[in-house]
Amino acid sequence: MKEEYTVHDVIAAECTLEPMICLHCDGSEVTFDQYIGDAYCADCGKWQLEESTVEWLDDNIGVEADDPRYFLEKKGKHNDTSIEC
Repeated sequence: MKEEYTVHDVIAAECTLEPMICLHCDGSEVTFDQYIGDAYCADCGKWQLEESTVEWLDDNIGVEADDPRYFLEKKGKHNDTSIEC
């Protein structure tokens, strides 16, 4: 089981996972807002799914966020299937 999660892990798991870390500053004051499907970092003041996150996705997963293969890659490579909500 992972010790830290990103907004992408939460979206893939479809439940809240903690602790969350920021994709922009690695801060730990990240809160997921289920109504908009994004997380906000109180440390740096950025929403996690901003345009700059597309670069993080490409670097870490190898596909763009708007590519339908993103979620398949995410589930196959990065989603810990032992996580229970």
